[in-house]
Amino acid sequence: MAEFVKVVDDLKKMMSAPGGPVALGLQVVGDELLRLSSFEVPHDKGMLQASGVSELKAPDWVQVGYHTEYAAKVHEGTTLNFQKGRKAKYLQDPFLANFPLFQKYLANELRKAFQ
Repeated sequence: MAEFVKVVDDLKKMMSAPGGPVALGLQVVGDELLRLSSFEVPHDKGMLQASGVSELKAPDWVQVGYHTEYAAKVHEGTTLNFQKGRKAKYLQDPFLANFPLFQKYLANELRKAFQ
């Protein structure tokens, strides 16, 4: 029993380690979400689009967002008039549309850790 507990503890440490498979998978997901959202994020002069960041905040948390004073208002602005296929929900929609792909990215990193 003690050996099983040690294996479980080692797995927990490996999964939550900086640079571990979960962190690597989340970074891949975050970078891809930022890339996909860049095709939808509204841009007049490009300041909003240029403010996009994907940042690993912890081994189990990636933050993806756009950082201008008006980013949240534009993201939620379903009544705003956008041009050239740009639209509100520029982070939410690509995330939901690609969720199965993002799960595969994470699974791939976990699979590599066990090979």
